[in-house]
Amino acid sequence: MYSIIYRSIAEPSFDENSIEKMLLKAQKKNLKANITGCLLYHNRKFVQLIEGKEISVLMLYANILEDKRHKDIVMLNSSISKHRLFNNWSMIFNNLNLKSNQAEHKRMLFDAIFHKSSSVDTPTESKITLWTNVYEVLYAEGALTN
Repeated sequence: MYSIIYRSIAEPSFDENSIEKMLLKAQKKNLKANITGCLLYHNRKFVQLIEGKEISVLMLYANILEDKRHKDIVMLNSSISKHRLFNNWSMIFNNLNLKSNQAEHKRMLFDAIFHKSSSVDTPTESKITLWTNVYEVLYAEGALTN
């Protein structure tokens, strides 16, 4: 199993409505390509882990790099493992902009998804990278406190 973790920033025109539509299409494509993973979106920032056959993941990542709706795309980690971290597609995206507890709600969703996956069984560099970057995004601008 090959995985990539990256961070990016959504272009201002890539609004939440557009992201929701993109996610529905992506979920169908990922299912056909046997790609799973986890996506966090918060305040125009993405952190995503994608996993599957190496060629499939690399092709998807190449498409992401060409996608003008993202900027400042940075690969954080790539690795090979025996098992998937996420057996199905998990998405932490919700429209809670009017609520002050948006980041805390997303942190709880991420914790639930992360703990349901095989992610907590054994520590690896990719698991630590995903965990760390999700929390950096959620703690940014004082959205969460320690």
